[in-house]
Amino acid sequence: MVEEGGAPDIDPYELMEPVDILSKLPKDFYEKLEAKKWQERKEAVDSLELLLQTPKLESGDYGDVVRALKKVRLLARCVPQHRP
Repeated sequence: MVEEGGAPDIDPYELMEPVDILSKLPKDFYEKLEAKKWQERKEAVDSLELLLQTPKLESGDYGDVVRALKKVRLLARCVPQHRP
């Protein structure tokens, strides 16, 4: 698109540098996701959530992360929910 003044519109997203979050995952990320203690699992998910705050992710193979999160979600379904 072109603005009225003749200059093309600039998409701010295109100017952002993509961030490689896969290399920034904690070394024990996958181990914590599979830990027996829910607090450790939550810590792993929280660390990923912090990294995902960046607006533009670098292309990469996120398959392992998605599979690990899916597994945690399935495990969470197996645990009975405590209702007050």
